[in-house]
Amino acid sequence: MVRTSKAKPGSGFSGLLKSRRLEAEMTQADLASRSALTAAYISQLESGKKPPPSDEVVRRISSALDVDSAELLELAHLEKTPKDVRRKVRLLDARLTRQRKITRTLLDDMLPLTLFNFLTRPGTLRRALKTRRVGERGRAVLARVEEKIGTFDSFRDFRQRSREAISGLKEEEREDLVETLQYMADWESGVPAPSGEEETVRRLPVFEAPPPGAPGDNLDAAKGFLLVAESRWKPSRYALSVEGDAMFPRIEPGDLVVFDERMIAKNGDVVAAVLEAGGWLMGKYMKLDEEIEIAPVNPSVPPSRFPRGRGRPKGYLLRGVAIELVRALR
Repeated sequence: MVRTSKAKPGSGFSGLLKSRRLEAEMTQADLASRSALTAAYISQLESGKKPPPSDEVVRRISSALDVDSAELLELAHLEKTPKDVRRKVRLLDARLTRQRKITRTLLDDMLPLTLFNFLTRPGTLRRALKTRRVGERGRAVLARVEEKIGTFDSFRDFRQRSREAISGLKEEEREDLVETLQYMADWESGVPAPSGEEETVRRLPVFEAPPPGAPGDNLDAAKGFLLVAESRWKPSRYALSVEGDAMFPRIEPGDLVVFDERMIAKNGDVVAAVLEAGGWLMGKYMKLDEEIEIAPVNPSVPPSRFPRGRGRPKGYLLRGVAIELVRALR
């Protein structure tokens, strides 16, 4: 049976080869004999004096060690790659790691709020769970989290309890929970309550850019409508269809973001702003000492900053604070 194990970070081909040989309780001479090589050559490979060998030789060594050749081949290929290419690979890997951290942080902030909305609105959880896309695993994970949260006195208390409950989940259970809440949110956003709990359905206009005035006065510019329950409709609300990746991974292309133009923006809110110079942008709102910053989530897209203070030109006009995300099903 071929053994597999994870290489230690930074060990390189030479370090991994030596590690696997010692795990197999072989001497360099033993490995050389079994792979039709010389002990001197094995020694040079392990010391790094010789570059990684060809794929055929790597496979012979892996077979002699009774290990999967994939790890050794990967490191051999990496070390034979030009330095400038390796540098780019490391940069991409670092960027991906950073992106994963950002995504995890966003989920840590968003999951408790989403759970709170479902668990505190009468009938919402029961109605949303009726969607066929919520599987048994998702229901089971949600039930466990709800049980661990128990009773709470405030959102602050709920957030702490929910974070503790979520942190105890395995990675695949966490993914099931995120997927379940997404399906539930999609269902609750566009489907009226069932018979016996009927609620009027209203239409929110969906625009490609923030409307220049009241949403109801610009319906001719709407690209469509989002169905919402009567209790979630207001004349000051509208939805934007997201394009581009400026807000990725928090908001993805194809998502619908519901804005309320009468809400006052606070630090950390996602806002839509029309620029006096033309165009518009979406980002996280932040008051700095002498400026207002509207920053995309995607680190590759630079933030926009505007003067702050009386008598100074603003350069932008806020057209709403985001209150809800409707994720597109793919």
